[in-house]
Order: sequence, then structure tokens, then C-alpha cells
Amino acid sequence: MQRLTIDPAVQPPSLEDSVGSAIREFRLRHGLTLAQVAEMANLSRGMLSKIETGQTTAGLDTLSRIARA
Repeated sequence: MQRLTIDPAVQPPSLEDSVGSAIREFRLRHGLTLAQVAEMANLSRGMLSKIETGQTTAGLDTLSRIARA
């Protein structure tokens, strides 16, 4: 049986990075621009960009609006 070794120097992505990446991938898969989703979610493009890149944490209300966009 082979043992799984974990490198302590390798950090898993942060929650912000994971959520942001998922939002961006979903948006691109559906052919939507940052501006389109931001408008539908009543967010600025800058804020949505920061969420997608993990630069800021989005609250549940904001994530809910993005999910409904």
C-alpha cells in the first residue's frame, strides 16, 4: 500500500480563491462578461473582479445575488 505524503510547504487555496475561481469559471462557461454579471447582481465590476480573484471576501448576501444573476 502506497502512503500519501503531504508537503507542508504547499498550501491549499483559500476559501476566497476557491469561491472566486468557481464564480469566474461558471461566468466564462456561460459566455457572460464581468460587466453583465455585475449588473445582474447589482455589484460594481471592480467588486466582482475582486471576488473572482480572491482579493476580497463576499458575504452571503453578495454571493446569493451573484448566484441568482
